[in-house]
Amino acid sequence: MLEVVKILNPRIKPRYAEEEELKTAKAVLGVPFNSYRKDGTPDNSNKVIAEKSYKIAEERKLPLYGQPEELDLMQDTKIEKHRFPSELGDWVKTEQLVKWMATQVGRRTPVILVGHQHHMRRAAALAKYYGLVSLVIDDCKDVPYDKNGGQWWCRNAATYIPWEYASRARLIVLNLLGKL
Repeated sequence: MLEVVKILNPRIKPRYAEEEELKTAKAVLGVPFNSYRKDGTPDNSNKVIAEKSYKIAEERKLPLYGQPEELDLMQDTKIEKHRFPSELGDWVKTEQLVKWMATQVGRRTPVILVGHQHHMRRAAALAKYYGLVSLVIDDCKDVPYDKNGGQWWCRNAATYIPWEYASRARLIVLNLLGKL
């Protein structure tokens, strides 16, 4: 419960991991932000998350976990990929993705989280809640909003940040109801 309550902290930016911490990582999790456009083309947010996730996984020789929004964008790689069981464009809640990853890699495993900087504080808190050691890279600062993305609340900071705070409060309620 304490970890979930911590997400009510009004800070929007996460704590970024130091290089020494990143060396302990056993896996990379690409955390989607926004979704494919209605015409079926990838949004810019997930393109950048995919590129950064793959680069880190390749450089550090780590397996990559994620959704189709990231994994399907990078086909020709030699890294080990683990795909969340969803279809492209499905709206998967962050807590579902992070909980799944925790079951895949095991508790107390250090994992590098890659995503949009305004989404990472909640993703990192959820990772910790589910027993992972969350390591957020500072490259998340470069993930853009996509004004044409498929989710209206993820198109700019003015709509996303209030959504982020509402999502945090929703997690508290879910935790109190025993549904997190």
